[in-house]
Amino acid sequence: MGSKGENFVRLAKARQDNICKQFKILGNLANISNYDYTEAQVAALFSTLESALRAEKRKFKDGLAKKAAKEAKEE
Repeated sequence: MGSKGENFVRLAKARQDNICKQFKILGNLANISNYDYTEAQVAALFSTLESALRAEKRKFKDGLAKKAAKEAKEE
């Protein structure tokens, strides 16, 4: 079993690749030959995705802040 840092790198890469693949699949819905959608539907779709991304990004920022506070306390 690797270190926590090695595990993060390994899992982050795999999950990032999976998310990017899912975005490409989502992008297939833009094909107007196969799908019909409104500007409002697209806006709602991306609003939801952006909100989810902001929430997950916030978790990382909070984690880094906790890490910095812990390291400062240990000094």
